[in-house]
Amino acid sequence: MKNIFAVASVLLLVPLFALCGIRAEAQTVPSLESIQSPAELDKAIAARSDTQDSFYRRGLCALKLGDATAAVPDLERVVAKEPDYDFHRAAGLLAHACAKAGQKEKAEALSGDAD
Repeated sequence: MKNIFAVASVLLLVPLFALCGIRAEAQTVPSLESIQSPAELDKAIAARSDTQDSFYRRGLCALKLGDATAAVPDLERVVAKEPDYDFHRAAGLLAHACAKAGQKEKAEALSGDAD
């Protein structure tokens, strides 16, 4: 399980630090081994709650880890604020996450919005 969080931290934290203009050599960047739980990922995002990218990337991580249910709220937040985020990819991923999470009607409605 530790390796999963290490992968997630790379997907999530490295781009977040870059977005915030933080260079690894100038700041203390959490090591891959230091992030060992979803709560620690949540804490990293809480400090950057003003950017949609934080939530988008956590949603991507959840999907990559096979947890579509966890991805839905993050992707919903992104799509609600910016429907065309990442060239509409966020909306497509939200529909996919809803379908995987058993929310078929919602997934169909979101897929219909893409037309």
